[in-house]
Amino acid sequence: MGLGGARNTSSSTPAANRQGSQFSAQDRKGLKIAGVSIAIMIGLGGLAIYLAGPKPDPETLCPEDRPLVAHTVVLVDKTDPLTEGQFRYLKEKILGARDRLVQFEKFSIFVLDDKNYMSPEPLFSKCNPGRGDEANPFYQNPRKIQKKFDAFFEQPLEDTLKDLKSVGVASRSPIMEMIREISYRKDFSNQVPERRMILVSDLMENMPDHYTQYAGTINYEFFTEQPYAGELKANLSQVKVDIGYLMRNGMGLQTNDHVLFWYKYLAAQGASVSGIRKVR
Repeated sequence: MGLGGARNTSSSTPAANRQGSQFSAQDRKGLKIAGVSIAIMIGLGGLAIYLAGPKPDPETLCPEDRPLVAHTVVLVDKTDPLTEGQFRYLKEKILGARDRLVQFEKFSIFVLDDKNYMSPEPLFSKCNPGRGDEANPFYQNPRKIQKKFDAFFEQPLEDTLKDLKSVGVASRSPIMEMIREISYRKDFSNQVPERRMILVSDLMENMPDHYTQYAGTINYEFFTEQPYAGELKANLSQVKVDIGYLMRNGMGLQTNDHVLFWYKYLAAQGASVSGIRKVR
């Protein structure tokens, strides 16, 4: 009887072990399935966040969770009225710059006058949210994206163009001061990888209490010897500058020496002049 009991005990042990092993394997399989499911859910969640794109600022349309990729600034000198030809040129430059914007690049328009040059505020400043023809139809709605572009970027830009047509006159022309102030704005600092400036101006610096190009010698070396020159240093490292040179009839001061002055000034601030065009 004792031996029989021993045989029964020993014969039941492998079966119990096999059953335990089977449950253990099933448990492991279940854990694997659960792990894969969780990974898929996390992946889908991340993909959804990626496809949704960055969260934009409601006012500027710029991503709040990433730095600016590029910034194009248009600085318009309205201290004297623009001719029809000059306004047409300005409009073409603005619309051309708009068409070249990459997605999330910031585009700003500043108006030069003798009032807001110390703390300049842009007339227009928004990031390109992307156009419908740039959308991926597999996971984006091109029509919805284009509608957003038209309502929140294109229409405000059109309104700004209308404002720029208004006549402006000022007794002073703080051009270098305005360039300096823009260059030290956080959104146009050298932390932004690509910076461009479109300068539409007669380039006649006129701050009579400090420095004016309406009297005396227009010579950059002479200018650097003046105490005020030290106050006009700008942060334009690697900024590409395109100049629309507004010609003023009967002035006689807009000479080759005047153009050379501005080439030297901008180069000394770290900028490169990509082109200059006389506009009448």
